[in-house]
Amino acid sequence: PGHKPAARTPSNRARAGEIILPGSSLNKVWTALIAVLATALAVVAVLLLWRLPSSTPVKIVLPSPTPVSREVYVGGEVVSPGLYPWAPGLTTER
Repeated sequence: PGHKPAARTPSNRARAGEIILPGSSLNKVWTALIAVLATALAVVAVLLLWRLPSSTPVKIVLPSPTPVSREVYVGGEVVSPGLYPWAPGLTTER
């Protein structure tokens, strides 16, 4: 008579989309090792970024404006027509 293969039980049957590799406990070890290394790398990165010196803000110092002196021409019916110095704050009365 024909020999039937042993039926698979739910414990040794692969679920849809699941890959069962031999030595699955080895996969767990590698997964744990990668998780530990990723965590250590993240901690080192945070510590390095935390210890970076903060940059000093740049202070822009503009030179004080120098008063501009100009000359104006006074003409017409005046006693002394001509060029006269004119600076901010001066008045026309003398």
